[in-house]
Amino acid sequence: MGTYHYLRVHIVFATQQRKPTITNPPELHAYLAGIVRGLKADPYAIGGVADHVHLLCGITPSHSISDFMRDLKKSSSIKMKQANPSFAWQEGYSVFSVHSENFESTRQYIQNQEEHHRKVNSRNELLALFKEFGIEPNMQYFE
Repeated sequence: MGTYHYLRVHIVFATQQRKPTITNPPELHAYLAGIVRGLKADPYAIGGVADHVHLLCGITPSHSISDFMRDLKKSSSIKMKQANPSFAWQEGYSVFSVHSENFESTRQYIQNQEEHHRKVNSRNELLALFKEFGIEPNMQYFE
């Protein structure tokens, strides 16, 4: 019969202390897409602003989210440190499952991050996502 899967995830992670240290988001997004493909996953959308990124990825059942994120953040951090030696990602990340019915709206949301953040800061955006998914945030990470 074979193995079939539909594993789409919305990933969010931020720079250390949410400092605006991503000076060229489009370049970083293209680099992240290459890393995702190298990890044998599908990068459907990557967006963000100077202090965080969003990815919509298709992953396989053999992927461990923690291993995937470790490799993604490590590889991109090495690249970012070439231009800014003090660059660092914040510890941790958020991952949300994406139902097929929400795939396109999530993709558009991620692609329109720059416009979205003219109205909402990244902290409040993440808190809203937590609320939407019924996650009780640990507020010490939002200080």
